[in-house]
Amino acid sequence: MEPTFLPIVQSIIQLGASKGKWIYDERALAAKLGLSMADFRRFIRMVETEGDGPSPYSAKIDLSSSVRNNIGLYRINHGRKSKKSEDDETTDEVKPSLEASSAEGSIYYQHGASRDAFDRRVTMDLQKELTKMVVGTHPYLGKFGEKYVQERKKTWRAWIMNDDTAEQKVLANLYISNHLPYITTKYIQLWDIPIATAETPTSAELEHVKREIINLMIAMFVIPPTSTSQFTSVRRSTRNSLDNAELRPSTPKRPKYSTEEEVVSDDDDEEEEVDDDDAILSDGTREAIKALNFGSLKRQWDSGDYEDVGRLEIAAYGAHTGATRDSVNQTIAEYSGTTPISAKELEDIKGIGKSKLIRKIDNFKKLREYINSRLPNKLFNVTNDQRILEYVHNGRRYTEAGGSCMTRSLHFISKHNSQRELSLPSAAIIRHAIICFGIPLSKFNGLLNCMSILLTGNVLRKDEFPSTATVRLHMARLSRLDRHLQAEVDKKTFGYTTLNGFPVLQYITTDDTKHGKNDKHHAVIVTGRFSEDNGDDDGNNNVPILEQKPSYIVLASTGAVGSDAAANSDLNHKVMKENIDIKVLSMMGGGTVDGAATAKVEVEETMVKNLAHCEANNMPVDRFGVRPKAIIIPDLFHVDNVAITEASNVFSGEPTKGDSRQFHPKQLLQSTHDLHSNDPEASQGIIDKILAELTETVKYILATCRQRDQRWRVNGLYAARLLAMMDIMVEDPRDESRIVNLLTAWAIHMNLIGGKVVGDDSQWMKQAAEEVAVMSESETIKISLTFEMELVTRFFDITHNSHGKRGEQDRRAGFTTMGLHSLLFNFSIPFWRSASLNPKTAFPQTHGMIEKLGNEEIKRQKLDQLQAAADAGYEKMMKNTELFLLAPLVFLLLTHPVEGPRVLRAMLCCLNGCEEIDLNDVDIYGEADNKPNLDDGTAWGQYKNLSRFTEPEKAWYDVISQDGEDNLLHFWKQFGFQRNCIRNELKRLSRETTPRDESSKTPLKDFAKAYPIIYESLFAAFGFSSSNSRIVEMLHSFVRGCYDSQVPAEFLRDKLRYLMDQEYQLREERRRLYRSRADPKKKWSAAKHLDRKDTQQMGGEQVQKLTSKYHQGVLDVLPPDERKISTYAKKGTTSSEKQKKEAKKAAFISKVAKKTQRRGKDAYLDHDKLVDAAAKAKTVHDREWQNREERLFNEITEDMATVAHFDKCKMANNFFINEVIAVLPYIGVSLDEIQQPPYKTKANIKAKLLSPHIKLIKEIAKGDKPNTITDHDVSGMSKHERLKLFVHADKSLKRKEIEDQIENKRALLKHLFGHVANSISKEYQDLIDAPQAQVDDESWTNDGNEEDDAYDLALGVGMANNDDDQDDDGSSDEEDNNSNNDS
Repeated sequence: MEPTFLPIVQSIIQLGASKGKWIYDERALAAKLGLSMADFRRFIRMVETEGDGPSPYSAKIDLSSSVRNNIGLYRINHGRKSKKSEDDETTDEVKPSLEASSAEGSIYYQHGASRDAFDRRVTMDLQKELTKMVVGTHPYLGKFGEKYVQERKKTWRAWIMNDDTAEQKVLANLYISNHLPYITTKYIQLWDIPIATAETPTSAELEHVKREIINLMIAMFVIPPTSTSQFTSVRRSTRNSLDNAELRPSTPKRPKYSTEEEVVSDDDDEEEEVDDDDAILSDGTREAIKALNFGSLKRQWDSGDYEDVGRLEIAAYGAHTGATRDSVNQTIAEYSGTTPISAKELEDIKGIGKSKLIRKIDNFKKLREYINSRLPNKLFNVTNDQRILEYVHNGRRYTEAGGSCMTRSLHFISKHNSQRELSLPSAAIIRHAIICFGIPLSKFNGLLNCMSILLTGNVLRKDEFPSTATVRLHMARLSRLDRHLQAEVDKKTFGYTTLNGFPVLQYITTDDTKHGKNDKHHAVIVTGRFSEDNGDDDGNNNVPILEQKPSYIVLASTGAVGSDAAANSDLNHKVMKENIDIKVLSMMGGGTVDGAATAKVEVEETMVKNLAHCEANNMPVDRFGVRPKAIIIPDLFHVDNVAITEASNVFSGEPTKGDSRQFHPKQLLQSTHDLHSNDPEASQGIIDKILAELTETVKYILATCRQRDQRWRVNGLYAARLLAMMDIMVEDPRDESRIVNLLTAWAIHMNLIGGKVVGDDSQWMKQAAEEVAVMSESETIKISLTFEMELVTRFFDITHNSHGKRGEQDRRAGFTTMGLHSLLFNFSIPFWRSASLNPKTAFPQTHGMIEKLGNEEIKRQKLDQLQAAADAGYEKMMKNTELFLLAPLVFLLLTHPVEGPRVLRAMLCCLNGCEEIDLNDVDIYGEADNKPNLDDGTAWGQYKNLSRFTEPEKAWYDVISQDGEDNLLHFWKQFGFQRNCIRNELKRLSRETTPRDESSKTPLKDFAKAYPIIYESLFAAFGFSSSNSRIVEMLHSFVRGCYDSQVPAEFLRDKLRYLMDQEYQLREERRRLYRSRADPKKKWSAAKHLDRKDTQQMGGEQVQKLTSKYHQGVLDVLPPDERKISTYAKKGTTSSEKQKKEAKKAAFISKVAKKTQRRGKDAYLDHDKLVDAAAKAKTVHDREWQNREERLFNEITEDMATVAHFDKCKMANNFFINEVIAVLPYIGVSLDEIQQPPYKTKANIKAKLLSPHIKLIKEIAKGDKPNTITDHDVSGMSKHERLKLFVHADKSLKRKEIEDQIENKRALLKHLFGHVANSISKEYQDLIDAPQAQVDDESWTNDGNEEDDAYDLALGVGMANNDDDQDDDGSSDEEDNNSNNDS
C-alpha cells in the first residue's frame, strides 16, 4: 500500500497549500483526489490506525482533533453520522447530485496547514444554506413568490454548466440577471474579492463569485469535479451581454499551477489575453497592465521591491472600488509606505477597466500563494485577507523589535498637518471599548498598557499611546460620520416609496425627565432602518417589505428649553432638521405618545413645522392629494399601567402624602424597604436565624424596593414577595408556644434591636418595625397586597412581556404596531370586561380571601371595593383605547381575520355620500398616467344599507361615525386607499363574509398573502412606528447610569446613539448565535450576548470588522473641513465583603443575646396586642368609603367654583349666562340684568361679576371672611358645606351635558366590546392559569422610578446586559479550559 499511500498524502498537502476555503463532502474529496470511496476510506483507516502508514506518517492521527497534523486534513463534526458510512469500505459509488448532497450520514473534511488557517467565515451550516440559495430550495425564498423560486430551480444548472445550446443560454442569462446579483449581495462578506457597489455588482465581480460558487457545489457533491474550465470560464458572450458590448471570442487561460515547482517557475507570467480594444488604451494603461501581470509582480518581489508591490495592490483595489487618490495614499501611509501613488498612476490603473482589473487583482492572491510557498515550514505566511504592504510593514516591525511580539500601530501621518494622528480604525475600537464596557477615558491608557503586557509582553512606549485629550474629538468625528452614513441609509427607505408607490413613513418618540434637582432633559428618538439591503442607486427599494429591519436613532438627550408643547416641538424640529435629510423629513408620519396631555400636541406641532420647512425648500409634502396629518399612536403599555393604577387606588385608596405612619398597604411596602435597606446584612441575618430554628429546611431571601405610585410591575412583584413571607409560619419570639408569620417575627426582632447591629438603637426604626408588625397581622392589608399582586401576575406581566417580544413579523421588539389590536381585543379589553362583569374570575385569590373574612360588614365593604376597582379599570381601558377604534389606527383593524371586513364595511358606510369622494372613481396618484384602469369590474360588498348590517357591523358603524367623516376620509386618501392599484383588493375584502382562521398564530402574514397591496399600504404607514414609548424610558435610564452634569450633551447623545444603534446590532448578532443553540424544550430566558467563549470571540471579530468599516478613506464622504480633527478641537474581588457580612451576623446574635439576657422575653412586642391593634385599625380609605359619593360631589363643587369652569361655556343661546345663574344663585343679579350693560359680554361678566363673586365665596368657605352674601349662619358649617351653600353644582347645565356625552360614549363602547371583545383568547387564558411560569429575577428591586427599571425596559428592545461569569451549566471559564468542547 506504500506506493499508493504517499501520492494521496502529497495530493492532500498540495490541496492544503492552495488555501481552499470550502469544507468538503468526503465523496467530493475522494473524487477530487481521483479515488474511489472504498480506496479513500481505506486511506482514512490507515491514517487513523497507528503503524499502518509509512514514515513519516506511521504515527496515529486523530482527524477529529483540533491538534495540527502533518497531512493537513481535518474531519468536521456536523449533523448525524451514519455508522455504515464510517465502517463500510464497499459503499456503492454515487454520482454527485442535489439528492446525494443532502443525504443523511455525510462526513465532511477540511484541508489546510492547520485549523487556525481556515476561513472563519465558513461553516457547514453556511455552506448548506448557500447551496440551497443557489439551487432555489431555501424556504426563505418563498417570500419572493413561487414563480421566482421555480425560475431559480430551473435555471441554476444551465448557468453553471455553460451549455452552448440557445435554450440553455437563455436560462443562464435569466439566472445571471435575476438571481446571481441577489446572492452576491446577500453573502457579500463571504467572497474573496471586495464588491465595490453592493447594490450593483459588476459582471467581473459576478464572474468571480460564480467561480467560488462552483467550487462550493463541487465541495458539497452537487456537481462533479471535472475540468473546472467547463464551468468557471464564463463565456465572453455572457459577459458582453452583461456589459451591452459586442461578442468577442475568448482566449483560453493557462491551467492553474498545482505543484510547488510550477509555482516558483520564472516562466509563469500568466499574461492576459489581448482584446481588440486594447489598441485604444493609453501607453500608461498598457504599462499598468504589464506591471500588474503575475510574472511582473513576482519579479518585483524577488528583487526586493516589496513596498512597490504592496502599493500597487492598494492602488488596484482603490481603482476598482472608485476610491479617491487621497484615500489610497492614506491607506498606504497607514502601513508606513513612503511612496504615494501619483494621480497619473491611479488614472492609468483605472483605465484598465473593472472587468479586466478584477482579474489583475486575482494576481495578488496568486502572489501570496507564491510567497507562502517560498517560506520555510510555512512560517510567517501572508493570509488572503491581509494586504501585502501590511505584511511587509509587520515584517519590518518584527525585525526592528528584535523578534519580540508586536503591538498594533494606532497612528498614521496626517495629510493635513504632517503630524502623527490617531487612525480612524483605532479611534473606532477605542470608542467601542469606552462606551460598551464603561471604561473611563482617564483610565483607558493604563488598561491598554496592561493588555499589551498581558498579550504581547511589551511595555508601550509613550508615542504609542493615544492622546486622551483628543480621543473625545475623534469620537465626535466618528459620530458625525455615523450620522451621515445613517442618513444615506434612511434616504433609501423613507425617501422612496414601496413597490406599489406607497410612501414609507418615519416616526418619533419623545419624553421629558429630570437628571438631578433642576436638570430637565428632553429626549428625541426617531425610527430608522438598519444599514442592510438598502436598495439600488436609483433609490428603488426592492427589498421584500417584511425584511426591512427597523432601528432606533437617538437625536437628542439634552436640556429642555421649556416644558410646554411649543418649546419641545421647536427642539424636536431643530434636531430633526440638523440630522435628517430633507427628503426623509418630509416623510414624517407622526409619533408614539404616553399619557401626557401635551405629548399629542407636541408631535402634531413638530410635524407642522417639519412640513413647513420642507415646503420652504421646494420639497413636496402632499400625499395622494392631501396634506398629511400626524398619526398619533397611544402607548398601550402606559394605558395598561393607568388601568391597574386606577384599580389599585379604588380598591385600597391612595395614601396620604407626607404621612409615613399611616395604616396602608403601600406604607407596608415602603416601611419594609426602609428597614431592610438600612442594613440588608443584619436584616437577612434575622430571617436566617428565625428559619434556622424550624424543623424543616426553609429558605427565604428578602428583596425590597421603594414603593411606587406609578405601579408598573414593581409593587405587584414586591407584594408577591411579602405575601410569600407572610405564608411562612414561625415561633413567636415572645412566646414559643404561639405561631406568627415570618414578616411579623422579623419586624418584632427589628423593633428589639432598633434595626442596627452596632451603635445605639434607632428610634424611628423601632417605631417603623412596630407599625410593620401591626400591618402584617391585618387581614385587610393582606387582601390589598394580594390584589396588587394579581393586577401584575394576571394582567400587567402578560402585557409587559407581550410588548417585549419581537412579534409575528420577527422584527425588533418595540415595532409591533401592526399587531396591537390583537393584544387589545384578545386580552386587555376582555380581561377588564370580564373583571367588571364578575371580579371573581379576574382576581380569584383576592375574592377568595375576602370570602373568608369573619366580619360580614368588612366582607361586604371589600366585595364592594373589588367591584368598584374592576369597574374603574374597565372605564380607564375604554377611555384610553378609544383612539385605536378611530382613524387612522382603525385602518390597522382591516388585518383582523374576523373584524377586518366588518370594519371596512362600516368605514365604507361612513364614507357613503361624501361629496369629496366617489369610491368608484379611478385615482392614479403615484402611478403612471398611461397605466390602464386595473378595476376588475366586481362590485363592492354590501355597505350602503345600514339596516342589513349585522349587530357587530352596526356597533362598528356607531363608534367610527362618532369621529366624523372628515377625519376618516382624510386618512382614506392619505393612505392611498382611493388609488387604482388597491381597489380590487378593497372590494374583495368588503365582500368577505366568512371569517379567516381566527386561531392562526400568523394573522398578519395570512392577511399579507391574501391582500398584499392593502398590507403594503398599511406597512408603509405603520411598519416603522414605535408600538410603545418604552425605548425613551430606557434612554432615560441609560442617562441616569452615566449622568454627569460636567459631560457635554453632545458626547452623551453620541454615546447613547452608539449603544442603541450600532452596539444593539452587534449584540443582536451574538444573541442570534445564543438562540440558535438554545434548547427549545427548556423554559424561555433572555438571550445573552457575551456570556461564553464563542460569543466573546464573535465580539472580537465584530470589533475587528469595525476597522474595515471605518477605513481612513471613508472620511471622503464628509465635507473637507469636517474631515480634519482640528475642526472638532475648535468646537470645543469579594472576600472582605463576605467577612464583613459574617461579622455583622455575629454582632447581631450577640446583641440579641445581651438584650434578652437583660430584659427577658418581655423585650419583645406582645403578639396579642399586635393582633388587637390590627383588628381595630382601618385605612382612611376604608373609613371614608361609605361617604365616597359625598366626597366626589365635594370635589365637583370645588371644580365649579372657578372661573375656568364657566369659561368652558359658550355664549351661544345664552348657555354661559344660564350656567352662571343656575350654579351661582346668589350672584346678585337677575337673568335680565346680566344681559344688560355693564355686563352683557362674556369678558365683562367674568371681570366685573363672576371673578369677584367666586373669590368672596372661597374666602367665606375658608372662614377668612364673614357671610355677607346671604342671611345663613355658616359658623357651624364645614368648608364644603359653606361652598355648597353658594355653589349649586347639581344645577349645572355643563355638567349634565358632559355626563350625557360620557354615558353615550360608554354605552357605544360597551355595546361594541360585547361583540368583539367578549372573551379572553385561549393563548392568554393559558398564561393567566399558569402565573407561576413568570420568572422572578428580582430585577424589580432596583431603586428609582419607572425610568430606572432599565432591565425590564431594555429587555423589550434587546439591550439588557444580563451577563454573568458562568455558562448556563454553571461551569466557569477554568472548567471550560479543561474540557474537550472548548471549540
